[in-house]
Amino acid sequence: MRLLGFLFIALLVSSCLSMSDAEKSEHVLCPPEMDLKYAQGDWPKKKWWEAFESPELSSLVEEALVANPSIQAITSRVQESEQIALVMRSAMFPFLSFDAGSDWSHLSRNGLYHTLNPTIPVNGDLVDIRFTLDYEFDFWGKNRNLWASAIGQAKAMQAEAAQVELVTASSIAQAYFSYLASLEKKELIDRLYQVRVALKDLQDRLEKASLVSLMPVFLSVETLEDSAKMVSQADDFIDLSRNLVNALRGKGPKEEISVGWDWGEFPSSLGLPKCLNVDLLARRPDLIASIWRAEALSHEVGAAVADFYPNISLSAAGGWESFQFSDLFNRSSIMGMLSPAIHLPIFTAGKIRANVRAKQASFDEAIYDYNQRILSSCKEVADQLSSLKSAEEQFKSQDVIVRQARARFNLSKLRFESGLDSLLTLFAVEEEYLIRQIEQVELKLQEHIAAVQLIQSLGGGYSPEFTIPIEKEGCQDE
Repeated sequence: MRLLGFLFIALLVSSCLSMSDAEKSEHVLCPPEMDLKYAQGDWPKKKWWEAFESPELSSLVEEALVANPSIQAITSRVQESEQIALVMRSAMFPFLSFDAGSDWSHLSRNGLYHTLNPTIPVNGDLVDIRFTLDYEFDFWGKNRNLWASAIGQAKAMQAEAAQVELVTASSIAQAYFSYLASLEKKELIDRLYQVRVALKDLQDRLEKASLVSLMPVFLSVETLEDSAKMVSQADDFIDLSRNLVNALRGKGPKEEISVGWDWGEFPSSLGLPKCLNVDLLARRPDLIASIWRAEALSHEVGAAVADFYPNISLSAAGGWESFQFSDLFNRSSIMGMLSPAIHLPIFTAGKIRANVRAKQASFDEAIYDYNQRILSSCKEVADQLSSLKSAEEQFKSQDVIVRQARARFNLSKLRFESGLDSLLTLFAVEEEYLIRQIEQVELKLQEHIAAVQLIQSLGGGYSPEFTIPIEKEGCQDE
């Protein structure tokens, strides 16, 4: 009764020792204000790659999200963290176990044990069957804090898995667009090489006829060799892009890639959401993972503080024990035990206090790392937006240049057919037109990659199933 009374009083005064919300958010940084002027849009959708309307790209991304080794590995780590949380949760419940054993022995008739107990048979089998109960009273919330910490780590791992999926999808989209650009440039470069071969042959014939000097011949040799280098580089870029796409989707480097020769539509709705500053925190999986790790560490601080207080546990056992198996289940063979215990640290040479300070320092480090990620995320959005705006403007200008070059080429072809221009002039105009087209493909690639990177910096459609655990009061979106 005294034990029960003591446990009842301890239960009344107990509480979960954990950091308050004010302590957690004391050093949290509010997202900086971003004055980003751009077309109004919405947050990217979860399957943001479908906005490019390319069936080949969608197929590659969906395949990569299933077969990519990095995604498979972190999926296993997510399952591991979830099971670890269940392990931590189990410490909050009583442990009940069953034990049974048999110990056969032959006693010496002249031994001390048999001499003091002459009625015990010389040959016997000590049979022990018992149920054991162990329970630690979590008055100060140590086990609850460790469980909450494990949950935080599991949620952080889920967010990290979403980040890996986002990076994989973004990487395969960029690699696929690079592959398309390489194929398109290869066709143009091959044609450019043919034009320059024809131009060199024409220059050679003119020089042999003494109609031109050696200077144009030398120049044609230089441009032809430059074209040969471009052909080699184009082949290399095709191989590198194909190898990267295949690696990301879990295939060998020589696996064929289905290409529709269609870049798809550039997302017309791509723009910045109206609410950006604060909402960005909940839309980026890397930020969510960082803040959940900080939340987990805050509970480790509470668990460390609990070591200052008494630890109270209870062990109980009950069953049957007999030296003869035939007497095992007799009423006289019943045994039982009840062992309450209390442990109170008195002098630990500063071990507990140092452990609390170490956990507090780890929590502060996680918060400062989170702050740095906030600043980096805002900078990344601003940088990618600037890159996209620049790429869009350059592509629009280049589109005008290509249309004019095409018009000049068509006009030059008509003039050649009418005898008003020479073949030399026609080749020169076509050469310039091909170069302008190659530049346009490069700018088109730059525009698509900038769009993908902006989508990634905005979180790529990530939407967590849980709220942000640590928030700074007074942080409002402008």
